Amino acid sequence: MRSRLVFILSLAIFVCGGCSVALDFDSLATKPANHEPTFCGAHGTPPAIFCDDFDADALGNKWPKLEVVNGEVTNDAVAATSEPDSLLSVADPVGVTGRVRAVSSISFPNLNSTKVGLRISFNLRVDQFDAAIGAKTNVFDFIYGPVTDFNQVILVLISTGDTFSMMLAENPQKVGDPNNLYHEYGPFTIKLTQQQWTKVGIDIDITNPLGAGNTVRLALDDQMQLDTALLYPLKGETPRIELGVGWVDSEMMSTQTWAVRYDDFLVEAVAR
Repeated sequence: MRSRLVFILSLAIFVCGGCSVALDFDSLATKPANHEPTFCGAHGTPPAIFCDDFDADALGNKWPKLEVVNGEVTNDAVAATSEPDSLLSVADPVGVTGRVRAVSSISFPNLNSTKVGLRISFNLRVDQFDAAIGAKTNVFDFIYGPVTDFNQVILVLISTGDTFSMMLAENPQKVGDPNNLYHEYGPFTIKLTQQQWTKVGIDIDITNPLGAGNTVRLALDDQMQLDTALLYPLKGETPRIELGVGWVDSEMMSTQTWAVRYDDFLVEAVAR
């Protein structure tokens, strides 16, 4: 037994010029790498039907349509909630009646005229806003219906001069019709802060794809701001989402720059 112990110890200790170095066999053992999943890596199965953390893929790989007029939409590394990148949408200044589009969009044909609960969430940060009191911009648009006759559920930012607030709006009229049915909810009590992230949650429960009785909820930083029935009946067909600055209110005045970031965008679908 004594000789066996000596043999084992001799494997564990080397003598080198008067110094002894003990080997830590535990440290040499193979250990699993500790890799935290990416945001979308953690949302790769149902109920998730779409996810983009804007880190691994070129923007056009996940968003089939990009539309840019007097603006820019791109992946950007200046700020993110899941590093390294976020989506940056910039609306350039335009004159009266000028048009701005800086959006990425995706449609969900598998949900055509389907009863479904959509759970849409993302982080939003406003880097720059138009300081003119009453200046408005759309920063998210849920579109449902035929190409020229659809319903919209829109996230709107409105400037108060030194800061800005958020509203939700419905818009059911046909393309080219007067805007007299546009209906706003808000501004909401939570005030957003420039260059700080806000978690946005939008739930749309479609229980009647071709009619009334559908609902929408909006939460900011997990605090409920709105829970209401949609005012207008839905018109069915394929739901679509636009992310980015899709419009600025230039009907009566020129506008200044809006720069809005998005990260960790997720769409989930639950039965209804």
